[in-house]
Amino acid sequence: MNAWHALTLDEREVYDRRADCYKAAIATFNAQIPLSPSVSGESSSDSEAEPGGVKDRRAIQRWNQYRKDYGRSSSNSAASCAEATFPFLRLPFDIRRAVYVLMVKRLRPVIQMEPDGSAKHQNGPIDLRIALASKQLHAEVMGAFFEENVIEVNILPDSSIGLPVLFNTKAVSAAYWPLANIKRLHLFVEYNQSEHGNFIRAELAKLCGVLERCTLAQLRITAWSSTKWYKKSFDESFDQVLKGLETLRSVQELDLTEDFDAYCAQGLDNRSCHQIGTKEYREHLRSIVTKPKEATTEGGSNNTEATRN
Repeated sequence: MNAWHALTLDEREVYDRRADCYKAAIATFNAQIPLSPSVSGESSSDSEAEPGGVKDRRAIQRWNQYRKDYGRSSSNSAASCAEATFPFLRLPFDIRRAVYVLMVKRLRPVIQMEPDGSAKHQNGPIDLRIALASKQLHAEVMGAFFEENVIEVNILPDSSIGLPVLFNTKAVSAAYWPLANIKRLHLFVEYNQSEHGNFIRAELAKLCGVLERCTLAQLRITAWSSTKWYKKSFDESFDQVLKGLETLRSVQELDLTEDFDAYCAQGLDNRSCHQIGTKEYREHLRSIVTKPKEATTEGGSNNTEATRN
């Protein structure tokens, strides 16, 4: 008020005329967006508007209107159920999916998935409780979960570790885990004895039964033998084991890697690991699994026609 009294009469007249213009704009805006009844001590007009006040007033009223509609999200004041909910499923699917990705995507691979719906990576569990809210949310959330995350699978015969139970289609309902949405899978295989071949073949058969329904963007295989157990004959015998993967198609990238760094985190020394398998068979396997499924079907049809002729 001291600043107001310091003005001359002419300066006050100019300011009053300018304030009248702002008051008209404010009155129009007040009619469009009324103040929330939950806000006390405020009127719907400004008696002392000043340049720039309309912009501030607009921001305040938008916030107050939000408080009116969604009271519990902005304060501890009581609000009805209608005011406290948000119609999330009315959002476009692209926006909903972006929210799901922020919730379930992890930088580290998913290393454990259980039939009860829980999952975790190396740093701890992944919260998937939102998927339990409805069938629609389950389908959308779990679809995003498998499409966006890297699934890590370990087959370690020496430790009697095979595939997670969810890859056993006879034991787990495929409806709960939409495994057909898997896009990236890292497979780690330990092969220290030729006797391991049958165990690994059985596990790969279960895995392929699931992956045949997928369109994989990446399949990474890290197969190794401990240096102290490695024999040259392991290479060819392991090639025979990997033939179980030849049923896969449409794999965009097959990477048979020598990178054992992932095992350093599990207490293994990468210097004690020796990659197994021959280079020739790795190239052969790559040429097979990267073929599109359509080409395979057409090829089968062509072969059938050729047989008939």
